Amino acid sequence: MIRKRAKTGITWWRVALLLALSIQMCGCVGILVGAAGGAGAVTWLKGELKEDIGKSLNEVYEATVEALVELELPTVEQKKDAMTAKIVSSLADGKDIKIHIKSLTDTSSKISIRIGTLGDKPMSRKILSTIHKHL
Repeated sequence: MIRKRAKTGITWWRVALLLALSIQMCGCVGILVGAAGGAGAVTWLKGELKEDIGKSLNEVYEATVEALVELELPTVEQKKDAMTAKIVSSLADGKDIKIHIKSLTDTSSKISIRIGTLGDKPMSRKILSTIHKHL
């Protein structure tokens, strides 16, 4: 009598492949989890810090202006309409700080902060933290 070998479904090479892929994607998973986190989730993607904030465009705009004053960062440009706002500032080293605010609903907005062309994560977080202090 010849016995047939039972199929186990997942073989060792499949497990190794899945492990290798999960290690490879580790950085992307953090971005995806942050992006899927909903309101309040802060994401860092391609040199830009973003967050959905449960406050109106006007509230976030005013808090941003106050935060820049507190941090002694000069305002180079300010534009605002009913749906969007843009504030440009600069650091002492000459890097531009570009802050964009977009109205999502009457009570929520998306803010994005980019410093220079490549971004500066620690400084972007400091600015965002100071904005939150004024909300």
